[in-house]
Amino acid sequence: MAISLIAVFSFCIIRDIKIEKGYTSDLRNRVIGARLQLDGKPPYFYKWKPRDGLRYYDPEQKDTTYANGITASPFFHHLLFPIADLPQRKISEIWLVVEYLMLIACLVFAFLLAQTTTQRWLCTITITCFLFTEGWGSLVMKGQMYILIPFCCFVFYFCINKRNKIFSILLAGAISGVLVLSRPTVILFFLPFIYMGWFRKYNPKQLTAFFLPACILLGYSIFNKKERSYWIEYYYSINAQMKFHQADSNQHSGLYKPVEYSKWEGLDYDLIKGKMPETHWEVDNIPAIIRNIFHITIPIYILHFILSATILALLFIFFKQHKPEQNSDVRILAIFGFCLYMITDFLSPIMRGEYYKVQWLFPLLLISAYYNNKLKVAYTIILSGLLLNIFFIAFIPMRHSVGEFMIFLALLWVCFTDRSKIFS
Repeated sequence: MAISLIAVFSFCIIRDIKIEKGYTSDLRNRVIGARLQLDGKPPYFYKWKPRDGLRYYDPEQKDTTYANGITASPFFHHLLFPIADLPQRKISEIWLVVEYLMLIACLVFAFLLAQTTTQRWLCTITITCFLFTEGWGSLVMKGQMYILIPFCCFVFYFCINKRNKIFSILLAGAISGVLVLSRPTVILFFLPFIYMGWFRKYNPKQLTAFFLPACILLGYSIFNKKERSYWIEYYYSINAQMKFHQADSNQHSGLYKPVEYSKWEGLDYDLIKGKMPETHWEVDNIPAIIRNIFHITIPIYILHFILSATILALLFIFFKQHKPEQNSDVRILAIFGFCLYMITDFLSPIMRGEYYKVQWLFPLLLISAYYNNKLKVAYTIILSGLLLNIFFIAFIPMRHSVGEFMIFLALLWVCFTDRSKIFS
């Protein structure tokens, strides 16, 4: 097992170092957002001009008819503050290290949860498959942040299982705040825990320890005037991004003029331009799929209605099967909560790239760590879905999307099946 992991990680790290030497475009707009906030400037509707210099420069300037390309939350920009003033070349290298540290941490958490050799081998197979998916490759190439979600979910899950330790409870509360403030839709992940009364297992002292760090983080975002203004602007920018992704090309003004500098912040743009690795990119949120196939744009209010109805229906079915007074399995709560969160991705009016799929690392490593051969069908479907996200199979249309939906449905089936067949 160790030999396999060393071989796989060695190959993939060398490969990803070469990929990272290109231009991690999405990381750049997050760095710009962090720098603007560091300088006390609102980031989401900022329009760069040559006189502003290289500090806020992005060679891939977006059409700013609606908003700019900065889409991370104000809180996530705070996480980048310690490195935001470094040159872009150095930031990109550091971020690749951070991505791998979070990936390895997820595997370590899974290994700590696994109890048998079979379970650990399945974790090894899962992480190996993930490293070869288009989702992981695009995450590295773009410098995206979505590995943060499974990492934080694992920290939360691991800590709530050690509720007799105050430090673990404090960390669980803090990481919950980090999750929600980094990506607000993650709040759906916690719904099953709340309804099923999981927190009733805590005494008043433990509840205080859990909610204190989360309330401090949330309170700072609400009561700090400057921070609150960033969140208000972030809300309007998300609405603007939805309009941008719903609009036809003739609805974009095109009133922007990209400016390219040859060398800036340690990057030689002439050298790296046009040398990015080949990718098989799919935009796989349901509204985009319908739009591409049927040329129908679903209005945003209808998408919101469908999203609400789908989540409520699943919650009703789940809560009808799993009664609050029963001792529900925390593993099922975590997997089901994560599926609820991912529905917001599927039904988002904002186009969804390959790197979003990296988020599945949490439930897949979790279910691998608790492998039960009574659920062989579910595991087979999940593995098939992962393989569809690795291999180029031209005759299967939208194979990455098909694979991801297979994973999603298999995980839901695990949550709704007879509890006597769940994890041993």
